Amino acid sequence: MKKHKKQSDQAVSSVDRVFEEHRRALLRSQFKKMRFRIFLAAMLSGFLLIFAVYLSSDRSKIQGIRIRGNRWLQEDEILKLTGINENSRSLFLFESLIRQTAQNHPLIDSISIHQNDAGVVEIEVEEKQLVGYRYLTIPEILTAEGELIEMTDELSFLLSRLPLIIGFDAALTEEEMEKGELSQIQQLAKALKKVNPEKIEMISEIHQISFSYDDCAILCIMQDGNEVYGSFYSISVLNRYNEVASALPQKKNCIYIDEMSGNPYTSLCPEEQAQKEAEEAENAEEKAQSEENSGQNQED
Repeated sequence: MKKHKKQSDQAVSSVDRVFEEHRRALLRSQFKKMRFRIFLAAMLSGFLLIFAVYLSSDRSKIQGIRIRGNRWLQEDEILKLTGINENSRSLFLFESLIRQTAQNHPLIDSISIHQNDAGVVEIEVEEKQLVGYRYLTIPEILTAEGELIEMTDELSFLLSRLPLIIGFDAALTEEEMEKGELSQIQQLAKALKKVNPEKIEMISEIHQISFSYDDCAILCIMQDGNEVYGSFYSISVLNRYNEVASALPQKKNCIYIDEMSGNPYTSLCPEEQAQKEAEEAENAEEKAQSEENSGQNQED
């Protein structure tokens, strides 16, 4: 009986030892896992602390902003579009997102953003080339590519910088559209594309006028009062306007561009020419009348 009880106690003791070893192994495993988690938590906390300290320091800020390529838009407007300012952080300059947002502006063709080694953010803007505006049913800005952009209140500042276009609004016929021909306003845009933007800003108004040889000629009334007459093929001579205007003896002149040579020359303005022709016709009529009267007197 005692022997049987002893064997039973030994069996229970062996089971306890197995359970005890299993419990210890489980505790060791849990401790290792907990130690790894504590290590990760400590690492993460340390990283967050370092990151927070970095963000709160001036080292995380950009060191300056440089904008190039803008002509029509002010720097403040470009900074507003990009969301960049002197307090911007280098880590939060997401170029693709900023570029996509800024390019939604109707005057911007493309924009690139780059931070150089000195920490300065360089913004390179490529704006659309603008050549004038017109007012039919609504005010519209004309680009050098023939695109018409509605002039909203935000773009109304361009009224003082671009010439008013009057005319060139004839619609294409179905046959012309099938042939892929350009409309008059598109032809004007193509012609003015060859004129430097600073010369475009020197023009006050652009009119469509008719001559015996061209019913779609161009009259540019300049800011200084001079009038320049040309065509789609010769108006690029405006790039030499300063050189031409500086040699003129009076304030208001009519400058014509020779279609064959492309050289500018001055002559009577159309209204002066018309007045001269009318006076010459009147003088000729008076002379003829006088001669007729003289002949009659001699006969008498």
